[in-house]
Amino acid sequence: MRKLISSIFLVLFLTGCFSSPYVDPNTGSTSISSVEEPEKMEPCNYNSLDGKEIILSKSPKRTANYSQYSASQKEMANSVAQNGFSLINVEPSLYAGNLSIDKYAEMEGKIVDKVEAEYNSAAEKQGVLSTAQFTNYYYKIVLSDCSIAYTNTGVGELLYTPKSVLEDAKKLVGDSVWVDKRKDLNSKEEKNLSHLENVKVISVEPVSYNLSNEYMQNEIISDVILKVKNFKNETVSLPYDDEYYFTENPIEQSWSTEIKYAVQNQEIVIGMTERQVRLSWGQPDDINSTVTAENRDEQWVYGDETERTYLYFENGELTTYQN
Repeated sequence: MRKLISSIFLVLFLTGCFSSPYVDPNTGSTSISSVEEPEKMEPCNYNSLDGKEIILSKSPKRTANYSQYSASQKEMANSVAQNGFSLINVEPSLYAGNLSIDKYAEMEGKIVDKVEAEYNSAAEKQGVLSTAQFTNYYYKIVLSDCSIAYTNTGVGELLYTPKSVLEDAKKLVGDSVWVDKRKDLNSKEEKNLSHLENVKVISVEPVSYNLSNEYMQNEIISDVILKVKNFKNETVSLPYDDEYYFTENPIEQSWSTEIKYAVQNQEIVIGMTERQVRLSWGQPDDINSTVTAENRDEQWVYGDETERTYLYFENGELTTYQN
């Protein structure tokens, strides 16, 4: 089952978990780069540059006073904030200095080139490339103040958001969306949201929203996080991806109270239509159909070989189900 990286570990993943990407094959030690000032492009002609427009990720909050985090979580998060963007470097090398988070977070930039990585030795190159997420190339980024930075092409998308995507997401601010929990986010915040709950988008943040897949590899679900207010007036995060929300109320007012309640609570009841079942449980894992001159019968299968539920429809209406 996919698991959402909690907000504290999302910050660590975005900006710090790779600060020691591998053990140096020569010394046996790890390396954590410190913050360094990047070179500046001269002359500074940022506006005339061509390239993909991006925005660096939002700065993580320091957690020294956050009682809900453990001591180790506080120490790691504060270290991340102090050591900078460990995957946005001043040279195309994992051992190069990092950009300051306090200074460069949420700054605009342009990806202007793709360059080969620099290594101090063949052993260092072998050590870097033996880690699956890293490649032999870096994106060269020119920031809006004409600072020059680099990020490895294998992990760079975790550290920035395309400007066009952020601008599109901002159009939702002030609007209502209806939460779609058919895909399990499995986050600590998910308990604060109900299926098809009407929430208001209050802001957007340029931070990648990541889930780990069945192979425990991290996948970017969206380049932007939506901050929404639930019915308790709590601020909760949603990925900017229409698979996790509706922009219009999907529940029809003509439905019976029983059907509305079942759909909102992700339950099924006899008499539901196919659309209502899909809205409650999502797409079935398998569909078996039988069509005659008078009827169209379907068997929908949810689950795998360890636990399956069978739903039976006649002419589009749920007539029976069994586990």
